[in-house]
Amino acid sequence: MEGTGLGLYSLYNSNSKIPYLSSSVYMKRFILKFLLLALIATVYFGCKKSETFSDVPAIEFRALTSAKDASGKDTTTIITISFTDGDGDIGYFSGGNGSIFDSTWSTYYNDFVVTFFEKQNGIWVKDTVHVPPTYPGYSARLPYLTPKGNNKALKGEISMTQYVKYGILYRTQNDTIRYEVFIYDRSLNKSNTITTSEIVISI
Repeated sequence: MEGTGLGLYSLYNSNSKIPYLSSSVYMKRFILKFLLLALIATVYFGCKKSETFSDVPAIEFRALTSAKDASGKDTTTIITISFTDGDGDIGYFSGGNGSIFDSTWSTYYNDFVVTFFEKQNGIWVKDTVHVPPTYPGYSARLPYLTPKGNNKALKGEISMTQYVKYGILYRTQNDTIRYEVFIYDRSLNKSNTITTSEIVISI
């Protein structure tokens, strides 16, 4: 099943000084827009010699933050990672990708894969309740990010919002949480897995 939330991404072709900018893409519960900061990053890195990366995607943890409602209670957390991919085969079209990517039963249906953990009595416990098929889960599908041109290398950031509250119900009764994240590319390569910092939420 698809993940939930709002996402942000910025990326650039490592051979180009021109950022690949596009309109926002709405994918059910997953919205992605380019960060204005991408303009600065692209100009800075674009002046360097062309960068090359492994064709196996690599990710790094950047930040875990939260957002509160009017009463001061946390309703969402925002996971931010950076990524590189040498041949740029990241993300899917809205359809027509083939059953291995479009079947909801496929391991590769979600290419931004997130696991939720909460601290219970000092021990990190994986959430095995709020997952498909009963709940949407935490993972999501990235849009097609492969750049045009000869150099397909990608480098950028992805931010994804996770809902810790649905209506009046919270996904956790504990106030300390964290996530694990990895991504797939269309060659079925799996990136390294990152663990976010822990965050204390007000529920």
